[in-house]
Amino acid sequence: MGSCQGDKCANVTRNSLLPELQVVNHFVGNTGCSESCGGPGCGCFYVSSGCLFYRTYAFPLSPEPLEIFSCMDYQPVAKLLLTVTTHNSWKNKAETLEMLTPIGRTTSFMDIAVTVETIETPPAPALNS
Repeated sequence: MGSCQGDKCANVTRNSLLPELQVVNHFVGNTGCSESCGGPGCGCFYVSSGCLFYRTYAFPLSPEPLEIFSCMDYQPVAKLLLTVTTHNSWKNKAETLEMLTPIGRTTSFMDIAVTVETIETPPAPALNS
C-alpha cells in the first residue's frame, strides 16, 4: 500500500517527498495526490479507494545551476500608450503619455480614469496553415 494509508491523500502536501515518486523527488516541483477508484469494479482487489500520486517538476536542460527565489510582492501591470487630444476654439493640443497601470485598479490621467480589468491571450490559430 505504500503511502496510500489512513487519511490517504489528506496528508500529501506540495512539498511531500513520497517513496513512490523517488525517481523525480530530487527535481524542483510540487507533489500532489488524487483519490482514485477502488474495488472490484475498478479492477482492484482492495475495497477502499486508491491514491494517484503525481509530481509536476522542472527538468533541467543544462548542467548550469539555477537560483530559485520567491517574490515577496508581485503585481502585474499593463503598459499603455495614451494620446489625449483636446480641442477648443483657439488651440488644439495632443499629449501622449506612456503609463503603467496595475491590473484591476483605476489609474487617473488628466480627467480620464483608466481601468484594465484583465489581459487575455487570444487562441493561436493552430489549424490555420
